[in-house]
Amino acid sequence: MNKNSRLRLKLSVWLVVLTTACSLFAEQKSPKGWLRTGELGPIPKRITDAFPLSDQSNQGRWAKYEQMSDEFERSELDPNKWWPKNPKWLGRKPAWFDPANVKVAGGKLHLTMKKNEPPQMPKDKGYHTYTSAAVQSKAKVKYGYFEIRCKPMASRGSSSFWFYNNTPNLWTEIDVFEIGGGAPGFEKKYNMNVHVFKTPTEKKHWSKHGHWFAPANLADDYHTYALEWDAEKIKWYFDGVLVRWLENTHWHQPLTLNFDSETMPDWFGLPKDSNLPSTYSIEYVRAWKTEGQILSSGRLILDTFGAKGKDAASPKQVAMYKRIFARMDTDGDKKMSQQDYVSNSPYLTKEARKHIFVASDATADGILTEAEYIDNRSITDEAKEIYSKMDADRDGTLTKREFLRSTIINDKNLAAKIFQKLDTSRDDKLNIPEYLRTWGKWSRQPAFP
Repeated sequence: MNKNSRLRLKLSVWLVVLTTACSLFAEQKSPKGWLRTGELGPIPKRITDAFPLSDQSNQGRWAKYEQMSDEFERSELDPNKWWPKNPKWLGRKPAWFDPANVKVAGGKLHLTMKKNEPPQMPKDKGYHTYTSAAVQSKAKVKYGYFEIRCKPMASRGSSSFWFYNNTPNLWTEIDVFEIGGGAPGFEKKYNMNVHVFKTPTEKKHWSKHGHWFAPANLADDYHTYALEWDAEKIKWYFDGVLVRWLENTHWHQPLTLNFDSETMPDWFGLPKDSNLPSTYSIEYVRAWKTEGQILSSGRLILDTFGAKGKDAASPKQVAMYKRIFARMDTDGDKKMSQQDYVSNSPYLTKEARKHIFVASDATADGILTEAEYIDNRSITDEAKEIYSKMDADRDGTLTKREFLRSTIINDKNLAAKIFQKLDTSRDDKLNIPEYLRTWGKWSRQPAFP
C-alpha cells in the first residue's frame, strides 16, 4: 500500500469515527432548560383545591383527573387506583419493599422505613436488614399536572415521587423529587431528574439532573411539590413556584405514578438505627389534564365520568354475562355469527340486536366471541348506570340541562363541551342509543393516542 492509499484509509477511518460520534451526540443531545438559584420569591396563596397551587386562577384551563388523584381519606389504600408495592421491583438493596409498611391513616398516606427482617423477606435475592415501602398507580398516564403535599422522612432513607415505564423498546423516567431528608448535605436539597434508559435508537442510559436548595430542612414540614408535563416542556414546582424546566425531547411514553422510600447506600448512605423507623407522609395527590387534552381523547372524556369500561363489571356480573352467552351459544364453541346472535338473543328487537352485534364485535370479523360479549356488556351496563344518575326525571331522555346539573363533572364549561360531542343529533338532548353509540366508540379507543 503506497503512502497516498494509507492516507486515504486513515481519513476514511476518522470520518467514520467522527460521523458515529456526531450521531451519538445528536441522539443524546442534552435538553435545553432552566434551573432556579437562590430564593423562591412570592409564594402563591391557596384559594381553591380545584386547581394547581401555581395556577389558582386556572389560566391553563385545568380539569381534575380523578384516576390519578387521591385525598387518602379512606381507612385503606384504594385498590382501584394503587398497588401497595412495586409489582415489578422488590426495592433497592438492601431494603425490601414490604407492603406492610404502607398505611393510610389520619387523611394521609404513610410510607415507612424500618430496621427489620420479616419472614417473607427474600434474603436469597440480596435483601436484608431494612424494609421500606412503595406505592404505584395501576393506570398509566401521559401528560398532565401532578401535585402532592408531603413531608419527607427524616432519615437517610429516600422519599421519592416519580414516574416511569419499562417496555422492551422504551424505558424512560421522570423524577419529581428524590429527597434524603436526614442525609448529611441533602437535608435542604430538592433533587430533580429525568432518565432515558433505552429507546429504539438509544441503548445507553443517560440523565439530566438538577437541584435547588430550600431555605429550611425539607423533612421539617409539609410542602407542595408538583410536576407539569406536556409534549413541549417538563416543569417542576415547589410550593407553587417554578424551580426548573426542561424541553421535552424524549418523555412521551405513558408512565406509572410512584411514591417510594429506598436505601441509597452510594448516595445518601445507609440509615442510622437511631433514625428508624422513619416515615414519609403524603396528604394528597391531585392530578389535572388540560381541557384540550381531555376533549381530544374519548378515553380521557370517559375518565372524567369515572368510567372503568370493560373492567367495570364485578365477578358476579361477569358470571351472569357468561351464563347469558352460553344460552345463545347453542354449539358451545364460545363464538357466534351475527345471524346466530340475532336469532338466539332474547333481548330487544331484531334490528336492535343487529346494532348491538356490530358494537360488540370489536375485531369487526363477523364473529362475536364470549370475551367480546362480556366486554360490551360491561361497557354498556356501566354507561347506562351513569346515564341513569344524570337523568334526573327518569324519563329516558337526558337533556342538556340535566347533564349540566349533574355533579359527575364539576367543571360545567368542560361538561357543556362533552355534551356537545355526545349530542350527535344536535337537539340538546340524548337518547340512550345515541349516547351509547358514542360512549362505546370512545371506550374502544386506544388509551394513549
